[in-house]
Amino acid sequence: MSGTPEKQPGRLVPWRWPIDPDVLELSLACVPDWVPSEYREFFDSYNSFDFEYGEWLYPEIPPGVPLSIQSILSSVREEAEAFGDDPDAWFPVAFIGDDEYVVYHRNDDGSVEFGRYRFWDRQYLDGPYPSMAEWMRTYGVEL
Repeated sequence: MSGTPEKQPGRLVPWRWPIDPDVLELSLACVPDWVPSEYREFFDSYNSFDFEYGEWLYPEIPPGVPLSIQSILSSVREEAEAFGDDPDAWFPVAFIGDDEYVVYHRNDDGSVEFGRYRFWDRQYLDGPYPSMAEWMRTYGVEL
């Protein structure tokens, strides 16, 4: 792990109203099978995670809108490919800015790691962690 920078506490944001299961299914249809179930299960109770400097990608944003899961996934795939990485080995959960995201990454051995990654530097700025839940703990939040 490249270290854990000082962080302001994060906050889990519950749904204000129930999400239509069809909308949730459509929004999460692009999630690769290798992404751990913790990600999909997150949306059983929560809409997003508020944390310093980042914009959580939540399923209420329709595909095609710039901060939708699908649009940011497309951007991450382009970034990965541009820097010589396998575009199918990355999945974003939050957008930080420029070429920086909070992502799941599938390693060559099939293991999955999680953290804040900058493609330009080809390194984690926070992480990698073994899971999204472990990363959230560094913000003082238990998932």
